[in-house]
Amino acid sequence: MNEYVAQNLIRLRVENNLTQESVANYAGISLLAYRNIESQKSEPLVSTLEKISKNVYNIEVEELFKKYTSQIAKVRFRAIANKNIRKREDIIYEVSSWLEKYNNLVKKIGAEEEVAYQLTSIEGSTNNPVEMANKARTALSLKPEDTVKDICNLIEFKAGIKILAKQFNSDSFFGLSAEDINKG
Repeated sequence: MNEYVAQNLIRLRVENNLTQESVANYAGISLLAYRNIESQKSEPLVSTLEKISKNVYNIEVEELFKKYTSQIAKVRFRAIANKNIRKREDIIYEVSSWLEKYNNLVKKIGAEEEVAYQLTSIEGSTNNPVEMANKARTALSLKPEDTVKDICNLIEFKAGIKILAKQFNSDSFFGLSAEDINKG
């Protein structure tokens, strides 16, 4: 199977807020068959891919074979006790899709420079949290006595870090950090 088919099927399903079960139903195949296609455990028939592309996403089947460029350059999951995080790909595609929309909006309003990432100079400079906080205050033009009243506003609009608040159905997963391709 083309290496991009499974990736595109996951991405399209996540972007369209569909479950694996609903895609399988629309395509007229079993849930197990669809899961095996997404996980690359089985080779789908061309007719199956045509059903999925036409019946579910209303796209040409060729679109499933094209390379998708993710908006994420690096990702780090945060979870309790190294438990296996289910549906990592779903989360990554959802965050990547959100970043793409965010970056497109920033370009449309001409605000690229306003939200540029500001903390590159302090990355990896120390492991001491107090020193790092002081360096971050300096990089963000905050005086030691300045009170941070709105941390989200500070992080997003002054530091250039994008925040997506999202609830995921997992008792072990509590967040991730992702570096987008624009270094924000």
